[in-house]
Amino acid sequence: MWLVASNGLKTLKATFPPATVPLFKSCMTKGGSLIMRIYFALISIVTLCILMFGLIDILRIGLKAYVFPAADVPTYLESCEPGSGRFIEPKPVATPEEVEQPSIEEQQAQCEARNADALENYQRAKADSAVRNLAMIIVSLPLFILHFRIVFRDWREEKKAN
Repeated sequence: MWLVASNGLKTLKATFPPATVPLFKSCMTKGGSLIMRIYFALISIVTLCILMFGLIDILRIGLKAYVFPAADVPTYLESCEPGSGRFIEPKPVATPEEVEQPSIEEQQAQCEARNADALENYQRAKADSAVRNLAMIIVSLPLFILHFRIVFRDWREEKKAN
């Protein structure tokens, strides 16, 4: 339906069926839809769990980095000592010209290079984990607050009514 204003401009008058406004209001108040209550409660629980996992992992990373630094090393580093059984003594082969085995010093250098790569990858994975956990906290905290406030308000109104 078009309305004509006093200045001659036409404007569109929006009309809603009378049943839609009370139905929408009743979803958020006492006696609201059971599905809406379940939705808000489930979202609150899920976002609380995500928030807890993110906070626990950030706390774990912080404790390992600052309180217990001895625990902040990867467990899969190799021992680069010559007597550790990791190094192979050069043995003569049938054709020594074609295949040359690395010396113990070369094997030790390769082992130390692998350990340096492992430490670098560990630090990168730890930083990636911290960023992921911070993102989980930043996203889940507002969602939890928003949904929990509605659930709590609905519970409080129901408690007052009884």
